[in-house]
Amino acid sequence: MTASFIRVFDTNLITHSFTITIENWPSSLRAELFTILLSLIVSPHGCRVDINTDSQNSINIIQRIYNNPTFSIRDYFRLPNNNIVINNIVSIIKEKNLSLRFNKVKAHNNDYFNERIDQKCKIAHYDSTPAFVIKQ
Repeated sequence: MTASFIRVFDTNLITHSFTITIENWPSSLRAELFTILLSLIVSPHGCRVDINTDSQNSINIIQRIYNNPTFSIRDYFRLPNNNIVINNIVSIIKEKNLSLRFNKVKAHNNDYFNERIDQKCKIAHYDSTPAFVIKQ
């Protein structure tokens, strides 16, 4: 599974892009969540982050947890999947004081940036020469 994001300036200019391959327990939801996590990691403190994604499931999970003030650490471990990634996403949003806004885009609907990301993911998925490897 491949996760990728692009950073777009206000003038629709692509300024940065990043792509990784997820090898252990891949799923499309995990790839979407990793993409959100990575984009938040590189975001400056105190900024507004607009995330355009075709994954309504990712949007729902993050908003449900972030907007629930009684959601505890124990509750993260009751999540069926991706609890560590989701915990990190919510923690980074709070630590960096980020203002997060999600925009749902339709998949394969000629959205330029969504098509660009899909293309980058396909290229990275079939590339047999990894540029960055972390071994456990």
